[in-house]
Amino acid sequence: MTNALKRIQEIISKIPLYYFYTIYLAMMILLIIFYTKQAEFNWNLLLHIHEEFIQLNDRMKFKDMVVLKNEGYDGQFFYYIARYIYEKEVFFLYLDSSEFRFLRIFPSFVYGFVPAIYGWELYTYWVIFINIVLLFISTKMLHIILPQNQKYIAILYLFNPFSIISILLLIGDNLFISLFVMFVYFFHSSELSLTSPEKKQGNFKYTHYAYLILIFLSLTKETILFFLIPMYIIMKINKNQIGVMFSFFPLWFFFLWYIIVEFRIGDDPYIISLGSIQSHVQRIRIPLSTMLHVITEMITDFKISKWISNGLVLILWILLLFNLKNFFPLPKSLSNLQNPEIQRWLFSVPIVLTVLSIAIVDYEYWLAFDNIYRIYAFSFLWIIAIKVLNLIENYNDYGFLFLNTLITLFLIPRYLFLKKIGEFYILQ
Repeated sequence: MTNALKRIQEIISKIPLYYFYTIYLAMMILLIIFYTKQAEFNWNLLLHIHEEFIQLNDRMKFKDMVVLKNEGYDGQFFYYIARYIYEKEVFFLYLDSSEFRFLRIFPSFVYGFVPAIYGWELYTYWVIFINIVLLFISTKMLHIILPQNQKYIAILYLFNPFSIISILLLIGDNLFISLFVMFVYFFHSSELSLTSPEKKQGNFKYTHYAYLILIFLSLTKETILFFLIPMYIIMKINKNQIGVMFSFFPLWFFFLWYIIVEFRIGDDPYIISLGSIQSHVQRIRIPLSTMLHVITEMITDFKISKWISNGLVLILWILLLFNLKNFFPLPKSLSNLQNPEIQRWLFSVPIVLTVLSIAIVDYEYWLAFDNIYRIYAFSFLWIIAIKVLNLIENYNDYGFLFLNTLITLFLIPRYLFLKKIGEFYILQ
């Protein structure tokens, strides 16, 4: 079995990337066409506009917008903020948890740039286009820096389900994913290292590119803190002054923006919030309590859809627990901070936080596969980064990367046949 898998990996590694790009484009177009068939093949369905929010944000309507009467998703909030940024005529803005949304402002800058010039009717098409282009560019970068026998990892990355979900919901996850892999490429080619206090041979120009992307990532999703804080500590331990400054300023930038959002956006009378960051904090539960409730419900109220979706989430959680074996032995003492065991332990932080997040979220997250599953995205990226940057020799992901890509096969029938929308109407 192992030899057969290695043979498959070798074959995939030798196939030119453009074949996979063609397959990916065909798959995405097929998914979009079948899913939007429910709304007269109108691709604006992907915005998932809720009737309540578009009525409150009345100035943001456009012709052919699909409005859902009883549902919606986060992609609409990136759209509302984009219009707020680029249009002087938009004074009032109604959002769900406005401070939380504005912390992730960078996608709205990217998504609104072209529609603000050529018309907001193009918003959906531009967001799909720019996300696929960035995914292809980042895949190429990953393919370049991987050794020949690991080129298959770039293909697993290309067909990652997190990006597919993100593109079909017009949210910012794929932008974060693509930027992070670009960061890994530039960091790998720069003069910086996470495993050595000495500067390595590299391109100083790429250090600047990596730094700039970290700034963008800090304004895209707060998950980047999972990486920035351990990175800063490691650079500090190794007395790598360039690395310390490199990781400190994106952290500083994030917290500065957080303060601005809290005091400027939070008190802005023209930005009305229908929720708050505190409401997300209140969803924290006793570890494993919700998970055990979900397992009990799966057994007592059997539904095949729940067994598949929740079962996949639980299996991935177990695989991540196995991943933690890569970070042993744990440091016996913290007296010698340059002990390799301490740095190895710090590399585990993103995965530990993912495991903890799944264990403490409330039941509402489990009601939608998209919500609960997206929590795994950064661990998926971090494991790729560990392998590419060789942070831990012979890292074993216990099939975590492969299973995530297999979930793409689960998403295809889901969006082709199973994911249904409720009542809607199309603006004329």
